[in-house]
Amino acid sequence: MILGITGGIGSGKSMVAQLFCEQGFLAIDADRIGHRILENDEQVKTEVEKMLGTSNRAALRNLVFINMPKRKQLESIMWPAIRKEIETEIRNKKGRDIIIEAALLIESGFTDLVDTTIMVNADRKTRVRRLKAVGRYDTSTENIIKAQLPILKKHADFIIENAKNPVSTKQQVARIIEQLRCEHG
Repeated sequence: MILGITGGIGSGKSMVAQLFCEQGFLAIDADRIGHRILENDEQVKTEVEKMLGTSNRAALRNLVFINMPKRKQLESIMWPAIRKEIETEIRNKKGRDIIIEAALLIESGFTDLVDTTIMVNADRKTRVRRLKAVGRYDTSTENIIKAQLPILKKHADFIIENAKNPVSTKQQVARIIEQLRCEHG
């Protein structure tokens, strides 16, 4: 069984993915794959620098979330490379339960790689508080929040409300796993 986890920045995707891992799922993190590709794949790095003038992650982050055409250019380079790596990891984990964590799972078209899509949701105030607590809230964060699809536009099979407390989130994950294991065997 392959599950995809998506949600806005600060929604708690990583925490929810970890809860699935505690139940035997193997994790694939699309953001980490993207970072690794940008750092280590010279062909991708060169293409990004040629098209956008830089491969520095902080500079790219500031650029692409205020400039839609630049964002589309970056996505056209990165998404195929990320997809290839995800497909390789899926093959290497064949027969195991897998959770793919990707903020842009739906937007990237990666949903065809998963059996079930799970949206992690938290209200804006909670997300901002979480991001500030870990030092990840800056001027570009608001642009990222605005650029990510609203929850109603995300077509998820399940929605985990992750603004209350960890116990509630853990219970929601347990219910989803129980339901999916009954359906998929």
